[in-house]
Amino acid sequence: MSLPRQQSRVMAVALIMIAWEALVFPGAVLAQSAWQLVWSDEFNAPANTPVDTGRNGWLYDLGTGYGCSGCPSNWGTGEVETMTASTDNVSHDGVGHLRITPIRDASGRWTSGRIESQRCDFQAPAGGMLAVEALLQQPNVSGDAALGYWPAFWSLGSRFRGNYLNWPGVGEIDVAEGVNGRSSVFGTLHCGTYPGGKCNEPTGIGSGEHACPTCPTTFHTYRMELDKSVTPNQIRWYLDGVNYFTVRSDQGQLDPTTWANATDHGFFILLDVAMGGGFPAAFGGGPTPATASGIPMLIDYVRVYTLTPAALFYAVPPCRVADTRTTDAPALAANSSREFDVVGRCGIPADAHSVAIIVTSVMQTDQGDLRLYPAGTCPPLASAINFVPAHTKANNAIIPLGQGGRIAVQCDMPPGSNGQTHFLFDVYGYFR
Repeated sequence: MSLPRQQSRVMAVALIMIAWEALVFPGAVLAQSAWQLVWSDEFNAPANTPVDTGRNGWLYDLGTGYGCSGCPSNWGTGEVETMTASTDNVSHDGVGHLRITPIRDASGRWTSGRIESQRCDFQAPAGGMLAVEALLQQPNVSGDAALGYWPAFWSLGSRFRGNYLNWPGVGEIDVAEGVNGRSSVFGTLHCGTYPGGKCNEPTGIGSGEHACPTCPTTFHTYRMELDKSVTPNQIRWYLDGVNYFTVRSDQGQLDPTTWANATDHGFFILLDVAMGGGFPAAFGGGPTPATASGIPMLIDYVRVYTLTPAALFYAVPPCRVADTRTTDAPALAANSSREFDVVGRCGIPADAHSVAIIVTSVMQTDQGDLRLYPAGTCPPLASAINFVPAHTKANNAIIPLGQGGRIAVQCDMPPGSNGQTHFLFDVYGYFR
C-alpha cells in the first residue's frame, strides 16, 4: 500500500524543509514534539457486522489456543470457552460500539470472542512515549451471575506473534482487566521468565484490585502509557485520566535486559472476554450453572498515540549505507525481509533514533513494493516505494532505528512470485 498522494507531498516538503534548514543554519535543527494519533478503531459500523479484517484492522483468535507444537491448551490460563469469529460473539451494535459476548449453549459449552490488531508495530519512539487507550464498559453483570467473566484490554510484544512460546519475556501489558463482575479494574505487566523470574510470573507486576464502583455499569476510559522520556522508564496506568499505578524500569528485581526485552519493540492490541481460568478462580471461581450467558463487553473506541520528543536533526554528507548489488548481496527476494545495520555507518552515532534516507529499487524482475521499518517490529501498512520491472525508482523517508540500530526492509511481490529487486539506501541526516 502506498502513501496517499497528499501525504507523500507533505512528507516530501517536510524533508526538503529539514534539509534546507540544515544547509542554511549549519548544525542541528530542532523538530518539535506532540502526541500523534497513529491508529484507531471507532467501531462505527452497521449492527451485527464483523470487525474489519483488512491490513489496518483485526484478526480473530480461534479455538482454545494458538495450536502450535508446544502451545498450551485453553490459551494457557485454564479458561473454558472456545473463541469464534461468529457475529454472535463479536459484532458491532450499530450505535458506535463493538460487542464481545460470551454465550453458553444448551449443552453448557461456552463460546466467546478474542481479537488482535493486525498491526504489531505500536512502539514508544526512542526517548518518547506510547499510549494505548480504550473507552469501554465491562460486562454489566454481578453476583453469582458474573462468576467466570474475565474481560480484558491488553497488549503483547510483536515477537510473540508466530512464535507463541516466548511469553512472558516478550512483554505483556494488561491495560485493563475485570473479573467476576467486581466493581474494579486491574493493570499488570508480565515479563521475564516463567515461572517466577524477575516479574513474579504468572502473577506479574500488578496494581492489585483498584476500585471502580461503576466499571460494570458505565463506560470508562482506560489508558496505558509507556514512557521512555524519563529515567528510569515508566509504564503508567490510568482510569478516566487518573494515574492509579506505575511500574519503573528499576523497580524491585527488574534489570535492564528484562525491561528492554519487554518494552523495546512493537506491540499488538487484544480485546477478549474469557470465561473461567486462573484469574476468576482466585475471586470465587466460575463459570457455574448460575452464570448468566450473553452479557457483552462494549468498546466505544481503541486508540494508539505516540509522542516523539523534541529532536535535533543533524545533516551528514550523503553516504551509502546499503547496496545489495555489492557489499550487501544478494538481492531482496520476493516476499522476504532483511535487516541492515545503520548505526556505526556513515557517521550515524549510537544515540541516533531515526535517519533521513533516500531509498532506491533497481533491477527488478517483478512488480511490487518495499516497506521500511525499525528492526524488531512489524512491517507498516505504507510502502516506501512501489515499482515495476526494470525501472529504477527512488524516494525519501524518515525511518526510526530498531533493535541494534538496524532498519528492516520487506520486499512485497505477488503471491508465488520468484522475483527479486536490488535495494540501496543513502543517508543524509539523523535525529537524536
